[in-house]
Amino acid sequence: CTYAGVSICLCYTFQLTVFLPCLALNARRTAASRVDCCCCFKVAERSLDDPQGCCCCCLPQKVFKGGAIKKGLRKFTEQTTKPIGQVVTFILFAILTGVGIFGTTQIYKDFKLEWFIPDSSYVNTFFTINSENFATGTPITVNFPESNVFSMQSNLHEVYDYLNSTHLVNKDVAVDSWYEEFMDWATEPTQAATADDTFTPSRTATDAVFGVETEFYTALHLWYRTNVGSRYRNSLSWKDEDCNVNATVDALPTGCTVTDGLTASRFNAELALEVTNRGTDRYDTMTSMRSKVAELYAGAFPYSFDFLYW
Repeated sequence: CTYAGVSICLCYTFQLTVFLPCLALNARRTAASRVDCCCCFKVAERSLDDPQGCCCCCLPQKVFKGGAIKKGLRKFTEQTTKPIGQVVTFILFAILTGVGIFGTTQIYKDFKLEWFIPDSSYVNTFFTINSENFATGTPITVNFPESNVFSMQSNLHEVYDYLNSTHLVNKDVAVDSWYEEFMDWATEPTQAATADDTFTPSRTATDAVFGVETEFYTALHLWYRTNVGSRYRNSLSWKDEDCNVNATVDALPTGCTVTDGLTASRFNAELALEVTNRGTDRYDTMTSMRSKVAELYAGAFPYSFDFLYW
C-alpha cells in the first residue's frame, strides 16, 4: 500500500512537472511550424484544418479531409454541449460511478505472509505440507493483566463461557482455564480445604464464586502449590515474588503474602481452522475476539505470535 501511494503521488507530480511542460513545448513547436521529429527545421505555415498526410507519402491527404469520423465527432460534441446532452452525460457518469463503488465493495481482499516467501524456500514447502496434511487451528492465550482477581471472578466465568460458546474457537480442543479447574476443585463436596469457606450464591451453583477474599487467595495458593494445580503454575504469576513456586510445596512459602493477589494470569484455547484460513477471516477473528474479551474483562486480550502478521 505504501508503494502504491508513493507511486500515485509521483505520477501526479510527473504529470505537473514533465508531461504538461512537454505539452506546452510541443504547442510552441507547432506554433513555430517546426517539424516534430526534427524540430530544428521549419516548414511553411499552414492551418490545422489543412492536413498534409502522414509521413508525406504513406497516406494520401484526402484521407484526412473532412471524413465521416470528423463529422461524427463534431455532431457528438455539439449534442453533448446542449442541455439534454449534459443531463444524459451526467446520468451516465453517475451510473458508472455507482457501479464502480458497488463493485469495489465486492472485491475480495486477502493477505497472507506466506505469499511473500519464495516458492523454492523450505519455509514455503513446510507451509504447503502442513496445510495439506496437518492443518490445525491457531493456539492463543487469553491474558489477564494485574487486577483484583477476587472481585473479577464472575468476569473469569464469562470469558470462559464465551470461549466455549463462540464459533471462533475450536470445539475439539478444550479451553484450558486455571480458574475453572480451581473452582471445580474448591467446590467439590468432599474438599476439606474449602469446607468452611463461603461461596456465592452457593457451593453447588455453576457460577459459584468465593465470598471472602482471604479464603479465595488462600485456597488458590494451596491448589497452585500442590499437585492438583501444578500444571497451571505457568498460567499464574503472584504479585509477591515469594509466593511463586516451581515445584510442589506443602506449606505456604516463608514471606509469602497471598492476599496481595496476582500480577497476571492466562487461559489457553485454539482458534478454529475455518476462521483462520483466509487473510480477511484472520483479521476479523482477531479484532472481534479482542473486542469481546475486553468487554467481558477490562484489560484482558487474546494473543498469538501469529497475530503479528494478521
